[in-house]
Amino acid sequence: MKKIYPRRFRVLLSGGMDSAVCLAWTIKHFGKYDNVVDTVCFDYGQRHAAQELDSAKRIAATARVPLTIYDIRDGVGDWCPGGSSLVGSEGSLLGGDVVVEGRNRALIVSAALLHDPKLPDAVVFGACADDQEVFEDCRPEFFRSVEEELRIPIHTPLIDKTKRDVVELAASIGATNLIAMSWSCYAGGEVPCGDCGACMARARAFAGAGSRGLPQ
Repeated sequence: MKKIYPRRFRVLLSGGMDSAVCLAWTIKHFGKYDNVVDTVCFDYGQRHAAQELDSAKRIAATARVPLTIYDIRDGVGDWCPGGSSLVGSEGSLLGGDVVVEGRNRALIVSAALLHDPKLPDAVVFGACADDQEVFEDCRPEFFRSVEEELRIPIHTPLIDKTKRDVVELAASIGATNLIAMSWSCYAGGEVPCGDCGACMARARAFAGAGSRGLPQ
């Protein structure tokens, strides 16, 4: 009988709704045969770091997977726009306000290498279709280039899904509890502002999926 060796799947768990669903997807598809699913989260100076990190901790604890939090603020410079409201027309994301050049590449490379010598066999990243117009580093060709660079598979299970699709996927794989714990607001307040692009995209996703019973 052929022996099945465990593999390590590392999820970038930001604390947002996409990463929460990616964690549930990873556990469902790879969390067997003694495979290891672990998570990493980064404080890179984002305005909403405290809220994201708290959500990541609760999501990881609920999913019963290990979480490692890295403070990489000194290594990446000022990645958090200080004066922007992050609000566009109809809740759209303003590229000049929220695009951080090189961020996703730095996060993926860090996720792959910082746990050395326990290098992952694959990295899972929660980029969805709605992100691609504004963020170049959420597009399929970006992830293919990083895969070639690191020689580690990068799974992006939401790459062709809208935010609404993400909410529906969460319901279909039993992750509604995790997505309810997630944090989307960019404003950095104690409660979601409801006005930034992320808050409005989240609200549209829940309403469109008919998931009004969940906290938004």
